[in-house]
Amino acid sequence: MKELIIKTKTSKLQSVIEFILTLLLWGAFFYWLLNFVINLTSEHMWLSEVSSRLALYFLAALVCSAVLVAWAIYNKIRFRHNRRRFTRELSAEELATSHSVSENVYAQLQNSRAMQVHFNKEGEINKVETVVI
Repeated sequence: MKELIIKTKTSKLQSVIEFILTLLLWGAFFYWLLNFVINLTSEHMWLSEVSSRLALYFLAALVCSAVLVAWAIYNKIRFRHNRRRFTRELSAEELATSHSVSENVYAQLQNSRAMQVHFNKEGEINKVETVVI
C-alpha cells in the first residue's frame, strides 16, 4: 500500500542539530519555569519582586503576540493577490484516468447510491459492486 505520510529527506547532521536545539530550548523553558515557581513560593519574595517578574513575563508574552500578529498581517499583504483559481471542469475520461479506473467503473461509481469497492495491494480500485439498499 502507498505510504500516506509525506516525509522530506533531511541529513543526519540536520536532524541531530534540530534534536539538540529542541532539547536545549525545552530544558531552558523548564529551568525558567521551575525557577519562577520556586522563587514565587519562597518566603522572602513578595509583592515587589513578584509583581516586577510577572510584569516582565507579561511583556514578553505581549511581544510574542505582537510578532505573531505582525507576521499574519505581513502574510496577508504578501499573498493577497495569490488566490487559488478554480480548476477547469474535467471530463469523465480524465477523471477515470486520474483514478486508474475504466470509464465503465467510473460511471458505476458516479451512478450508484451504495457500493462495495475492492482495492489491490497498491491501493488502486480493483472492482466495484453495487449494493442494493
